[in-house]
Amino acid sequence: MKSILFGVFIFYIVINAQPASDSLEVSTAQDSLSISSIRQDSITSGRKAALPSKAFVLQPVYFDTLAFKTFRAQKIYDFNQLIFTNYNGFADAFRRIADYRVFDLLDMGEPRFIAGLNLLPHQTALAVNGSIQNDPISGLYNTRFLSLDAIAEIDVHNAENGEEKINVLPRTTIQDTPYSRIMYREGDFGYTALDIQFATKINKKLNVQLGGTNTFYDPNAYHGVIYRAQLQAQLAANWYSKTTLYLNREDTQIRKGLIFPYYAYWERRNRWRQDLYRGPADSAAVWHFWLGVNNSTRKNRFASAGLVYEFKYDRYRLGTERNWQIDSLTLCGRILATQTKIWGSPFSRRYTDSDLLARLKAAYPLKADIALKAALSTVYRYGRKAFWLPALSAVYSSRRFTAHLFIRQTKRYPLRTEQSFNAFPYSGNKNLKNEQQTNMGGSLSFLWNNHFKCALQAGRKILDKEILFNGTSFENGPQRHFSYFSAGLDYGFYKFTLAGGGQINLAQIHLAPAKSFWLHVRYHDRWLKGALITDAIGSFYAYDGQNQLEYNPVVERFYWTKAVTAPYYLFSYKLVATIKSAQIYTAMDNPFARQYSIINGYSEFYRRLQFGVNWVLRN
Repeated sequence: MKSILFGVFIFYIVINAQPASDSLEVSTAQDSLSISSIRQDSITSGRKAALPSKAFVLQPVYFDTLAFKTFRAQKIYDFNQLIFTNYNGFADAFRRIADYRVFDLLDMGEPRFIAGLNLLPHQTALAVNGSIQNDPISGLYNTRFLSLDAIAEIDVHNAENGEEKINVLPRTTIQDTPYSRIMYREGDFGYTALDIQFATKINKKLNVQLGGTNTFYDPNAYHGVIYRAQLQAQLAANWYSKTTLYLNREDTQIRKGLIFPYYAYWERRNRWRQDLYRGPADSAAVWHFWLGVNNSTRKNRFASAGLVYEFKYDRYRLGTERNWQIDSLTLCGRILATQTKIWGSPFSRRYTDSDLLARLKAAYPLKADIALKAALSTVYRYGRKAFWLPALSAVYSSRRFTAHLFIRQTKRYPLRTEQSFNAFPYSGNKNLKNEQQTNMGGSLSFLWNNHFKCALQAGRKILDKEILFNGTSFENGPQRHFSYFSAGLDYGFYKFTLAGGGQINLAQIHLAPAKSFWLHVRYHDRWLKGALITDAIGSFYAYDGQNQLEYNPVVERFYWTKAVTAPYYLFSYKLVATIKSAQIYTAMDNPFARQYSIINGYSEFYRRLQFGVNWVLRN
């Protein structure tokens, strides 16, 4: 059946093939809708602008009111960079980001979780459209539920505002460029993936987008599906909406693992969100309202012990935000109410956590190229004390030079696993205090001759009352702190691009390598008068030793030991040929089959070979 379906898709692709597209750089909007580029410019610059006389339409402008130019975060990935990755998973986009760490688990080295430097995955927030997706039970987010082919860009919020999180912006159609897309991949060890994207406009005021991913991987009996849908509509002259729906399912089994052999995992996770935008006559003010519902059910099964643990939660969100422009001062306010219901076999009853968040951000330009930015948030959970989160940064930016200085503080309430877990011999601790992080540092970036880019970053992080897993329960640990330094460069010459970088972190506990280095080389050329476009990409990664990481699937928790792992290195390459609108490629990871282990008991040594086709169609 799979072969028949694939043949039908290929036939459909061939009869709809389009002229050549350079590396498949498809024009798509960001994950938000906007009133117009004129209004966007007036908001970010403080200038008043005449409203367009034509009817209100959807435009390819980044709308997210938390991320106007004034609050812009660091973009680490956009869709046009998909050609440079090996399609192993969402987390691969972070392998060259020095202050983030990829955690490989369960899928024979396939990326699964992401953490900030020297942090664990539950300590790093991941958001889609600004909404935090981390599981309220364990604090983890399974990045396998995101497909890079459906993502417009990934932002890292750092010195630019008071938050520290990864924000994902899914691809969104605009009125003038509907599209369809199919990506089919085969690989060794029984790897098969089919990713389909379809989008079109129904009429002048209605767009629809549908997509899905189906993945098989034989060694772990892995099967994962992602179904996604989006509907954009103009409701009135000043009102428009966006409705999104994600349905995810994943199951796999692990036959190895030092502590828990024959471990099986299954999860179903759904997400629905409704956004409403209002652009009034005052072009400097934009309202945004949203309502969201998440739910998840998952089971962890241990065949050797005959045990099954089931976890469930429902999460509801209601929020609003608005921008204001007062002369040169830009303000952004947000209010968000969240309620989460948690239950399952490891818990003695159903728990309800009700939270209220309020945030105000401000940016003020001292001069044309210098700005001060500040943020103040407060978070309150029913039955617990509220806490405040301040942040302050200074930004200098010119055409070729940018500098940031920042200091910020984040806190979190204990997770339900940490507080209320109840499955012998494991238990929670209801007396835990809030975990707190203080982060300070700075960064510099240079652009020379439009060909050479260089970036430097340094910082220090302090963790107070860190919530630690002690083997059977949880406790607040002693203060942990570390400093880090990173550098990166990007140089383009002739038909080549050379990029490289690395990081050093000074710490007593190394949850990431004490030192790491990466090198990335690209070759891009056009043959036969542009009829054939070739790309060749090679990447090399070298990692120093770190504290041995462990994973306990009963309490779903990563933790560390005093043991130190051995250094290791990885190599990957990819060869791509673009013919008209079809991209045919082959890619390989770890071709020398070097065995390494990021998580103790889950070693990786396979050569992973993939080949496939990535085809874009215009409706």
